Amino acid sequence: MFLLLSLDSMTPKMADLRVSDLLGEGATIGHFDTGINATHPAFDGLRSAKRLRYAAFGADGNRIARARARDTDIGALVHHGSHTAGTLVGGEVDGLRVGIAPLARLVSVQIFPQPTPSRGEQDQIVVNALNWIVGERPQVLNLSFGDARYNDSYLGVIEELVDQNIAVVAAVGNDGPSKTSSPGNYAGVIAVGAVDGRSRVCAFSGSATVRRSARPDLCAPGLDILSAGKGDEFALSTGTSTAAPHVAAVLALLRQRAPERTPAEWKALLKRTARRPASWDALRGGAGILDARKLLSEV
Repeated sequence: MFLLLSLDSMTPKMADLRVSDLLGEGATIGHFDTGINATHPAFDGLRSAKRLRYAAFGADGNRIARARARDTDIGALVHHGSHTAGTLVGGEVDGLRVGIAPLARLVSVQIFPQPTPSRGEQDQIVVNALNWIVGERPQVLNLSFGDARYNDSYLGVIEELVDQNIAVVAAVGNDGPSKTSSPGNYAGVIAVGAVDGRSRVCAFSGSATVRRSARPDLCAPGLDILSAGKGDEFALSTGTSTAAPHVAAVLALLRQRAPERTPAEWKALLKRTARRPASWDALRGGAGILDARKLLSEV
């Protein structure tokens, strides 16, 4: 069964992740998820400025013509896509700020049609959607989903995206030590694990060495993160799915400043500038915790 990374509950200190006066203006972020609740007030600016592009793929693997932007609940996963999109580009609502790159353009792609397709059909949907996103020319692509095994069905197309200078950020998975999910266990992506408010790797955060590549590359906030939910509500969620957008959004900000850098250079810089607490376990959390301010100082 193809599994969307679980999330249950998240409240980062967004001020710590906003860097200088960069807000993502001019950057495009790709967002593969369950869709987006485009009517949520956190996305008012995104809609009014026409910075939202939405696409949905059906069970036949083809893009659905004139699809309306919406979020699809899958089992216990409620507005998963809206939550991750909120961390990426959500605007301020009544003084509450949830988005890290609120002026970026978002290309939100719904890749989980209902009823649930077979594993083979789901793999083909992902591949077709990844091929489609190239034409939208995102600088960064956030993949907050995963197959809870090593699945190389979309390895080739993701490697092509990286070759085209698109930084691909993926959640490492929520099955704990010695387990990771694809595409988070591909060597070419920037794999993100989750930490709690005390800078400890969350027990659920995946980690393993896969095809001689240690996963994750680094960690970001992943416990009780506040972002967009159903209707006009905000919700707390937990998971590496909610950690990955922190890294993707910070990269979108920094690519404003240095668009010429390659995904491999960004990965190396993310790891080199990551913060490592004294008791840090690199086998569980990779190079450390995302440190946006230190990252900015070196760009």
